[in-house]
Amino acid sequence: MGGSSSDFWWLTQSQLDRFNYLELGYSKPVDDSTRPIIREQKCHVTEIEAFRSKYQNTNVFRSLKLSDNLSTGQEIIGPFLVDIDNESDLDASRIVAQQVLEYLIEQLNLSPISDLRIFFTGHKGFNIEVRPDVLQIIGLTYEQIMHSSHILDDIISNLRKNNTVCNPTINSVDNKDTIIDKIYGDRFEYKLKHPFIRLHNSINQWLVNDNSFTSRKKTELTYKEVFDKSILEILLISES
Repeated sequence: MGGSSSDFWWLTQSQLDRFNYLELGYSKPVDDSTRPIIREQKCHVTEIEAFRSKYQNTNVFRSLKLSDNLSTGQEIIGPFLVDIDNESDLDASRIVAQQVLEYLIEQLNLSPISDLRIFFTGHKGFNIEVRPDVLQIIGLTYEQIMHSSHILDDIISNLRKNNTVCNPTINSVDNKDTIIDKIYGDRFEYKLKHPFIRLHNSINQWLVNDNSFTSRKKTELTYKEVFDKSILEILLISES
């Protein structure tokens, strides 16, 4: 399933019928040393395709929060996201993605078919998305973020132990500078640190040293592909 409908694979139809307002954002391409500035606007989910077209489906994002309408403001957070990056060693990020999947499936008893989805972001690593309800992420917004924070901390702790990381930096999970972004946490009073996720099947474009553009597509992978394909093979899929 590609395009905008897949961005909400984790919602039931009744949830999607209710929580259908979100923020959409666009960022100009930047180099790896610069954090992109996302210019966002509040939209209805039916406006996503037009938004994609406006920006040639490139560097387009959506908020992790969806609200039920413009008046009551109740929100749902999702999907639960594990954002894995490595700026210099993509294969290390692939190995960490494998380890996260093993933890989710073997320790939390999730199904690789119905409970989660896996994406190569096109640039520095992988996103693993999980249906919040299978992790019991429910309640008020801050409760959803608090529970998400605890689960993510458990994943990070497990990775550091298994990878024998003795002196980790705040986000590191191995000894090859692979990080998991702490999107959720009490440092922000259980507000989302950066509440945007790149739209599925969109183009990730960035600047390289000679000020030229490089682009790859955010690409969905199966559980088997993450384990069976080399990082070079995954790059070829993303570039096609």
